[in-house]
Amino acid sequence: MTIGWSEVDYEDNPLIAWYGYNNICLVFDTPPSTYVMPAWGCRLSFEICFETSKEVLRLSHLSTTRKIFSISCNICGGFTASFFSVCLAIKPVEDMIAHTSPFIVLLFVLPCLYLSLLNQRRSYPHGFLLGTIFFFLTSCLKVSFTLYALTSRLHVLWKFHAIDNWFNCSHFFNDWKYFNEIWN
Repeated sequence: MTIGWSEVDYEDNPLIAWYGYNNICLVFDTPPSTYVMPAWGCRLSFEICFETSKEVLRLSHLSTTRKIFSISCNICGGFTASFFSVCLAIKPVEDMIAHTSPFIVLLFVLPCLYLSLLNQRRSYPHGFLLGTIFFFLTSCLKVSFTLYALTSRLHVLWKFHAIDNWFNCSHFFNDWKYFNEIWN
Protein backbone atom coordinates (compact mmCIF):
# COMPACT_ATOMS: atom_id res chain seq x y z
CA MET A 1 0.00 0.00 0.00
CA THR A 2 2.77 2.41 0.94
CA ILE A 3 4.73 1.74 -2.22
CA GLY A 4 1.75 2.68 -4.35
CA TRP A 5 0.56 5.71 -2.38
CA SER A 6 3.63 7.42 -0.95
CA GLU A 7 6.49 9.15 -2.65
CA VAL A 8 9.33 7.06 -1.28
CA ASP A 9 12.74 8.10 -2.54
CA TYR A 10 14.63 4.86 -3.11
CA GLU A 11 17.96 6.56 -3.75
CA ASP A 12 18.11 9.31 -1.10
CA ASN A 13 16.61 8.36 2.26
CA PRO A 14 17.70 7.86 5.90
CA LEU A 15 18.38 4.14 5.39
CA ILE A 16 20.77 4.76 2.51
CA ALA A 17 22.45 7.57 4.46
CA TRP A 18 22.89 5.54 7.65
CA TYR A 19 23.24 1.90 6.57
CA GLY A 20 24.13 2.17 2.90
CA TYR A 21 21.21 0.09 1.61
CA ASN A 22 17.42 -0.05 1.65
CA ASN A 23 15.36 -2.62 3.47
CA ILE A 24 11.66 -3.27 3.95
CA CYS A 25 11.54 -0.60 6.67
CA LEU A 26 11.64 2.07 3.99
CA VAL A 27 8.00 1.45 3.14
CA PHE A 28 7.00 0.93 6.78
CA ASP A 29 8.51 4.26 7.84
CA THR A 30 6.33 6.42 5.60
CA PRO A 31 2.60 7.16 5.44
CA PRO A 32 0.10 5.57 5.06
CA SER A 33 1.81 2.71 6.92
CA THR A 34 2.74 4.93 9.86
CA TYR A 35 -0.92 5.89 10.29
CA VAL A 36 -2.18 2.34 10.60
CA MET A 37 0.58 0.06 11.86
CA PRO A 38 1.31 1.39 15.40
CA ALA A 39 -2.23 1.00 16.73
CA TRP A 40 -2.90 -2.18 14.80
CA GLY A 41 0.39 -3.77 15.86
CA CYS A 42 -0.08 -2.85 19.51
CA ARG A 43 -3.61 -4.26 19.68
CA LEU A 44 -2.70 -7.40 17.79
CA SER A 45 0.38 -8.14 19.90
CA PHE A 46 -1.56 -7.94 23.17
CA GLU A 47 -4.41 -10.02 21.78
CA ILE A 48 -2.02 -12.75 20.66
CA CYS A 49 -0.22 -12.62 24.03
CA PHE A 50 -3.52 -12.96 25.92
CA GLU A 51 -4.88 -15.79 23.76
CA THR A 52 -1.67 -17.83 23.77
CA SER A 53 -1.33 -17.43 27.53
CA LYS A 54 -4.91 -18.68 28.00
CA GLU A 55 -4.05 -21.68 25.85
CA VAL A 56 -0.96 -22.43 27.97
CA LEU A 57 -3.10 -22.46 31.12
CA ARG A 58 -5.37 -25.08 29.49
CA LEU A 59 -2.49 -27.48 28.79
CA SER A 60 -2.76 -30.13 31.50
CA HIS A 61 0.52 -31.88 30.64
CA LEU A 62 2.62 -28.82 31.56
CA SER A 63 4.08 -28.38 35.02
CA THR A 64 3.60 -25.08 36.82
CA THR A 65 7.20 -24.12 36.07
CA ARG A 66 6.78 -24.76 32.35
CA LYS A 67 3.52 -22.78 32.33
CA ILE A 68 5.21 -19.83 34.05
CA PHE A 69 8.07 -19.96 31.53
CA SER A 70 5.72 -20.01 28.52
CA ILE A 71 3.46 -17.26 29.88
CA SER A 72 6.49 -15.12 30.73
CA CYS A 73 7.78 -15.53 27.17
CA ASN A 74 4.33 -14.62 25.81
CA ILE A 75 4.09 -11.50 27.98
CA CYS A 76 7.63 -10.47 27.05
CA GLY A 77 6.78 -11.04 23.39
CA GLY A 78 3.57 -9.01 23.67
CA PHE A 79 5.27 -6.04 25.29
CA THR A 80 8.19 -6.21 22.87
CA ALA A 81 5.87 -6.31 19.86
CA SER A 82 3.93 -3.32 21.16
CA PHE A 83 7.20 -1.53 21.93
CA PHE A 84 8.18 -2.30 18.35
CA SER A 85 5.47 0.09 17.16
CA VAL A 86 7.70 2.89 18.54
CA CYS A 87 9.76 2.32 15.38
CA LEU A 88 6.90 3.86 13.46
CA ALA A 89 6.27 6.68 15.93
CA ILE A 90 9.87 7.95 15.85
CA LYS A 91 10.98 8.78 12.34
CA PRO A 92 14.48 7.70 11.33
CA VAL A 93 15.35 11.25 10.27
CA GLU A 94 14.60 12.45 13.83
CA ASP A 95 16.49 9.81 15.84
CA MET A 96 17.84 6.69 14.13
CA ILE A 97 18.99 5.06 17.38
CA ALA A 98 15.59 5.41 19.10
CA HIS A 99 13.91 4.35 15.88
CA THR A 100 16.00 1.16 15.56
CA SER A 101 16.22 0.10 19.23
CA PRO A 102 12.81 -1.65 19.37
CA PHE A 103 13.79 -3.70 16.32
CA ILE A 104 16.97 -4.84 18.05
CA VAL A 105 15.00 -5.89 21.15
CA LEU A 106 12.50 -7.73 18.96
CA LEU A 107 15.31 -9.74 17.35
CA PHE A 108 16.31 -11.07 20.77
CA VAL A 109 12.76 -11.83 21.93
CA LEU A 110 11.48 -13.68 18.84
CA PRO A 111 13.64 -16.80 19.45
CA CYS A 112 12.31 -16.87 23.03
CA LEU A 113 8.79 -17.23 21.62
CA TYR A 114 9.99 -20.25 19.67
CA LEU A 115 11.42 -21.69 22.90
CA SER A 116 8.05 -21.09 24.52
CA LEU A 117 6.35 -23.10 21.78
CA LEU A 118 8.94 -25.83 22.17
CA ASN A 119 8.27 -25.88 25.90
CA GLN A 120 4.52 -26.35 25.39
CA ARG A 121 4.75 -29.53 23.32
CA ARG A 122 4.98 -33.07 24.64
CA SER A 123 7.22 -33.88 21.71
CA TYR A 124 8.42 -31.82 18.81
CA PRO A 125 9.52 -32.48 15.27
CA HIS A 126 13.11 -33.49 14.78
CA GLY A 127 15.22 -30.42 14.14
CA PHE A 128 12.88 -27.93 15.82
CA LEU A 129 15.34 -27.23 18.66
CA LEU A 130 18.22 -27.00 16.19
CA GLY A 131 16.17 -24.61 14.03
CA THR A 132 15.39 -22.46 17.06
CA ILE A 133 19.08 -22.29 17.99
CA PHE A 134 19.95 -21.38 14.39
CA PHE A 135 17.26 -18.66 14.41
CA PHE A 136 18.67 -17.24 17.66
CA LEU A 137 22.23 -17.24 16.29
CA THR A 138 21.20 -15.51 13.05
CA SER A 139 19.26 -12.98 15.14
CA CYS A 140 22.42 -12.31 17.15
CA LEU A 141 24.37 -11.93 13.91
CA LYS A 142 21.82 -9.44 12.60
CA VAL A 143 21.87 -7.53 15.88
CA SER A 144 25.67 -7.30 15.75
CA PHE A 145 25.55 -5.93 12.17
CA THR A 146 22.85 -3.43 13.07
CA LEU A 147 24.60 -2.27 16.25
CA TYR A 148 27.86 -1.87 14.36
CA ALA A 149 26.24 0.27 11.68
CA LEU A 150 24.10 2.14 14.18
CA THR A 151 26.90 3.09 16.54
CA SER A 152 29.72 3.64 14.04
CA ARG A 153 27.68 5.00 11.12
CA LEU A 154 29.95 2.83 8.99
CA HIS A 155 28.43 0.28 6.68
CA VAL A 156 28.69 -3.40 7.38
CA LEU A 157 31.77 -4.97 5.86
CA TRP A 158 31.17 -5.91 2.24
CA LYS A 159 31.62 -9.66 2.76
CA PHE A 160 28.82 -9.67 5.34
CA HIS A 161 26.58 -7.33 3.38
CA ALA A 162 24.89 -10.15 1.45
CA ILE A 163 23.96 -11.98 4.68
CA ASP A 164 22.67 -8.78 6.26
CA ASN A 165 20.62 -7.92 3.17
CA TRP A 166 19.13 -11.41 3.08
CA PHE A 167 18.14 -11.21 6.73
CA ASN A 168 16.57 -7.78 6.18
CA CYS A 169 14.40 -9.19 3.37
CA SER A 170 15.98 -6.73 0.96
CA HIS A 171 15.43 -9.18 -1.86
CA PHE A 172 11.67 -8.86 -1.27
CA PHE A 173 11.97 -5.08 -1.15
CA ASN A 174 13.83 -4.99 -4.46
CA ASP A 175 11.12 -7.18 -6.02
CA TRP A 176 8.45 -4.75 -4.81
CA LYS A 177 10.45 -1.82 -6.15
CA TYR A 178 10.76 -3.59 -9.51
CA PHE A 179 7.01 -4.31 -9.69
CA ASN A 180 6.24 -0.72 -8.69
CA GLU A 181 8.41 0.55 -11.57
CA ILE A 182 6.63 -1.77 -14.00
CA TRP A 183 3.15 -0.65 -12.94
CA ASN A 184 4.01 3.06 -12.90
